[in-house]
Amino acid sequence: MAVDIGRVPTAHVLPPERRALRAELSVRGALVETRAQYVTTIRGLARAAGVLLPTCSTDQFSARFASIPLDEATRSLVAPLVTTMSTLEAEFRRVEERILGLAERDVTIGLCATVPGVGLIVASAFVSVIDEAKRFRSAHAVEAYLGLAPSEATTGGPTLGYCERPLEPGPVPWNVQGQSRLKSPLLCPLPGHSKPRRPALGAGPRA
Repeated sequence: MAVDIGRVPTAHVLPPERRALRAELSVRGALVETRAQYVTTIRGLARAAGVLLPTCSTDQFSARFASIPLDEATRSLVAPLVTTMSTLEAEFRRVEERILGLAERDVTIGLCATVPGVGLIVASAFVSVIDEAKRFRSAHAVEAYLGLAPSEATTGGPTLGYCERPLEPGPVPWNVQGQSRLKSPLLCPLPGHSKPRRPALGAGPRA
């Protein structure tokens, strides 16, 4: 058999509790993507009406949107999205509570969450993908499995896949391959750095 002689690697099967965690994270990911799409659509429709909505976090968008001065036609247009987002936010909180409940009972996730800047959600995503660290020969094998690309030697000079300027604040460099489940949680500014913030939501129409 090809498996017996080592030509075909054995498949890693997640234990039931990790499969449950991964399933909950998949639901959370779908809710996050849907919420982001709704926010982008609402911003676009408001911009078409001549109102620029300043940046705010997506979890605060619904609560702060009510204070934005919009004409009645535009507000009625986006009302179905805003109403649906309210329901989505409630379901999102329920899913996160379930994930946090699973995470708090997992010693490995708790250990990962002790890393500065890493919360239970990111730690849960990491553990749900890696599962048993001993199945990897080295840290470099984990890096390759996740699609991290810290450097690449080319004839035109060194390049870095996703992040072209590694010495400046920016996202973690990624290869085009790897586990997509971890890319969203880990593609974020480095600790201690953040993007410039625009005015608070509610600044009104542009001049």
